[in-house]
Amino acid sequence: MAKTVRPHSEVELSPWFTNLGVGLGKYGAILGLSPAEITDAQANCAFGAAVLGIQGSLGEFTQGMTRFKNAALYATEACTAWPAGYTMPQGLAPVSHAGVVPLLTLLIARIKKHPAYRKQMGEEMGIEGPDQTVTPADLATMKPLLKVVMEAGGHPNVKWKKAGMDGIEIWVDRGDGKGSVFLAIDTIPDYLDTYALPAPGVGAVWKYKAIYRLSDAQSGQWSDEVKVSVMGA
Repeated sequence: MAKTVRPHSEVELSPWFTNLGVGLGKYGAILGLSPAEITDAQANCAFGAAVLGIQGSLGEFTQGMTRFKNAALYATEACTAWPAGYTMPQGLAPVSHAGVVPLLTLLIARIKKHPAYRKQMGEEMGIEGPDQTVTPADLATMKPLLKVVMEAGGHPNVKWKKAGMDGIEIWVDRGDGKGSVFLAIDTIPDYLDTYALPAPGVGAVWKYKAIYRLSDAQSGQWSDEVKVSVMGA
């Protein structure tokens, strides 16, 4: 199975922005994005690539200034005139949003859940990683590592890693006397629990556990249970 990728190196991030922007233009409508969403996402890609490009050219200017300094102070090379100052390039992409990387990451998670999504599309856009091999020994012992964080609006977001599996099966105990009950099968991390919160001013403790799924069946061990306090607003 392949995993979703996003470059961690900024050297790789600029071409990733470019490929993603082109791919969203080609496949965005097929994957359920509106024209406005495609335009906005492509603007984010262009803005991110422009920022990295300017940072790179500033680095070149800084290196040139360092050579000039060394020549001026230590005669490392000829020194006849001040280097030209840095000028911002013309035709820069407009500023779109702060945080374009997390915004695009959320969009990628959404489109990869669309029924029309295919691995080949993701490979073109640079959002499909190499296949991961899971051995029989792994299947017997592996279990999801869950982490729950609260999102805007007070809803828990269950974070997990795919680890070469098809997805996870999540169960929840909402402290309502029903015990642990099935919540969802999730195939793309992470899972936002949008279940109705308690009445305003009322708190509750929700407990989550999960098990990996492979080939439409439970696989491995159940995760450790994680708890989160929720409050009605």
